Amino acid sequence: MKLGIFSTHPIQYQVPLWRNLHASDDWDTQVFYFSDQGVGNSVDPGFGHAVTWDLPLLDGYESTFLSKRPIEEDKQFEIPSVRSFLHQQKLDVVLLHGYMNRFARQIVRHKNQFGYKVILRGEFSEMKRRSFDWKKHVRRVYLKWFYSYVDHFCPIGVDAVEHLGAYGIADEKVTLAPYSVDDQLFESRAAALDKQKCREELGISGSSKVFLFSGKMIPRKQPLLYAEAILEVVDRFQDIAVVFVGSGPQLDELKQKLLPKLQQRLIAPGFVNQSELGTYFKASDVFVLPSRFDTWGLVVNEAMHFGLPCIVSDMVGSRRDLIKDGETGFVFKHQESEDLAAQMRRFLVDEKAAGRMGKNAHQLIQNYSIASTVSGIETAVSKVMHSERNHAK
Repeated sequence: MKLGIFSTHPIQYQVPLWRNLHASDDWDTQVFYFSDQGVGNSVDPGFGHAVTWDLPLLDGYESTFLSKRPIEEDKQFEIPSVRSFLHQQKLDVVLLHGYMNRFARQIVRHKNQFGYKVILRGEFSEMKRRSFDWKKHVRRVYLKWFYSYVDHFCPIGVDAVEHLGAYGIADEKVTLAPYSVDDQLFESRAAALDKQKCREELGISGSSKVFLFSGKMIPRKQPLLYAEAILEVVDRFQDIAVVFVGSGPQLDELKQKLLPKLQQRLIAPGFVNQSELGTYFKASDVFVLPSRFDTWGLVVNEAMHFGLPCIVSDMVGSRRDLIKDGETGFVFKHQESEDLAAQMRRFLVDEKAAGRMGKNAHQLIQNYSIASTVSGIETAVSKVMHSERNHAK
């Protein structure tokens, strides 16, 4: 059996999944890409400068570049000579991770002609679409059409499951494949690092309560709103430090806001590559993701593997799956810096809260492993192939 996976470009979060699927004895796996963004030295639009990831993105599985177009053109990515390509590949199952690209529409349009099954695993969500407008109507019509060609769905979490239910997708066509990061890598890094040594390396006092942000310094992630919340608590609570890992267009403004108050208690190294991130996570006590919108926010998974409780906005998709109020973290209203500041104070008033909730977070995130994701996809493949064999009889 041949499993074809189509993705826009090599993504550090997805590659461990491809490797594990490739290791299966039940099928041959081939990943098809349309852009080489992230491979070698390439400009990341969010970071605003060239980025070379220091973890291998093409090792451990079979991959082919169908094109090497700029990632900004992702909606236009398509399979060249699609009928000839599909005839040559002879795929049994296709795994897609989205529905907005041209190649995704090519795949579903040709599935009956070439006899393969389609599994869709996507960041399905209705969070940004609470009011009716013509765009929402057009999207709904499009998705009803697209979903009618999908044989099985692998939602990533609660929001995605509810989205599919709202579109009338039958339960028997849905198998959870939870969103995960390379859990073994993060767990091994966390175990290998010493918290005190990491703090000394970063120049952080051993008694400080350390709040961490890791991501792109762009408006959608709301680092400046987070900065406002920090300014609301820093005068009362002197023994705190704030770490901002990442770069982007708002980094300079962030520093201008916080440096006068925090001085050496602000750690803002800019872009930090994957192999070096562990030091910043290990040195911290609480992780904060203040996004205006994130369909999931996989960096929350990373933080929890390091035993960090998390404060996230109510527009972060993983909030319903990973944030148990008062147990693994807190949720704040995404437009209100005062509410974010209030949640930060809860960790500052109760000195043991971060340690207690961090243990809970670490325990919870064990359910969101690459193995659990692979298991969900394997179940989906088994169901669609079983259905195919029954149909053939």
